[in-house]
Amino acid sequence: MIFSILLTAVFLFMAVYSFAFIRPNAIRFLLCLAYFVGIFFVWNPDITSTIAHFFGIGRGLDFFLILLLVAIINALVLLARHINSQHRAVTNLARYIALQNARPGDNKTE
Repeated sequence: MIFSILLTAVFLFMAVYSFAFIRPNAIRFLLCLAYFVGIFFVWNPDITSTIAHFFGIGRGLDFFLILLLVAIINALVLLARHINSQHRAVTNLARYIALQNARPGDNKTE
């Protein structure tokens, strides 16, 4: 019971945080929906077993751990793509600044 209350508080905090700081409305809506579904499953864990059996998985926890693993892998791929694009942007900016600061005939390495 105490853990259910704690998880509910965490999910509610995450939903409020998402609503306050996530800008695209579609993403904000999906995150809040996921948190409220999480709260529902915290208080009704037997439903997760029913859903898992429908998909041919033995326990509800196993099913949601598989979903969590897929979500984490997806997030890591998206994060890696974002970091790569940021790296390319910084490299291009550094090249631009270096070319702007370069003076013809000024050789500082000698």
